[in-house]
Amino acid sequence: MDISCLYFGNKALWMLVSICLIRREGSTKQATTPNIIRVQDYFHVKKGMSLIMAAELDEMTQYDWFAHARSYETKGEDKKALEAYEESLKLDPKYAKAWFYKAKLHYRLGQKELAKESAMRTIEIKPDWEKHVKKYMPDI
Repeated sequence: MDISCLYFGNKALWMLVSICLIRREGSTKQATTPNIIRVQDYFHVKKGMSLIMAAELDEMTQYDWFAHARSYETKGEDKKALEAYEESLKLDPKYAKAWFYKAKLHYRLGQKELAKESAMRTIEIKPDWEKHVKKYMPDI
């Protein structure tokens, strides 16, 4: 099964080679995780861009769901973004990055209690991220 990540923006198929992931037949989800992490940590989706990921729903990893959440969020589809963060966290409840971005989204939507809960989970997993939580969500 192939997982293809394509960037469409002002430049056509920007750095396609660097953002394509290939999952070989018979491989496990875990086998592709390092590549997925690298792409998602360094490839930030901006407004007006689309991240298209082709993967079977039952084969999606927490990183795939996180990428979908970020894409939905940049397109203003907040409900879908929250659902995708939830899916990511179902697969990996200790995925601090998903908790952090979920907290930021709740905060932006004015859902302070939900933002606080997600932020606390972030800090439980990654105590050194407290400074980031305070920077982006100062009053929770």
